[in-house]
Amino acid sequence: MKAELLILGVLHRGNFHPYEIKRRFTNAMVECYIDVDVGTLYYAIRQLAKAGLITPVTRERVARGGMRTVYGITVKGKRRFQELLRAQFEAEGFGAGHALQRDVISTSQ
Repeated sequence: MKAELLILGVLHRGNFHPYEIKRRFTNAMVECYIDVDVGTLYYAIRQLAKAGLITPVTRERVARGGMRTVYGITVKGKRRFQELLRAQFEAEGFGAGHALQRDVISTSQ
């Protein structure tokens, strides 16, 4: 699931609520390559949390009186992110020993 890789990648950088994750996708122009609408994003987040790859870190009150949940990546999620990243590199033709792959994966640890 591409959404899994993208969400875990964003959360690898810090703890965020779903709208901030969506904003980061927009800023990175991810939507030029893959459609990640809000419904897909929330569904993927629920699935990732159920799998123990991400976890709610805190809840914040928003201006209109609602609450939003901030998520963080778990150790299991970091391992899964590395697996997905490695698989993506291999699918793109970068072998296991390719220097670019080693550099990117080592900086994500």
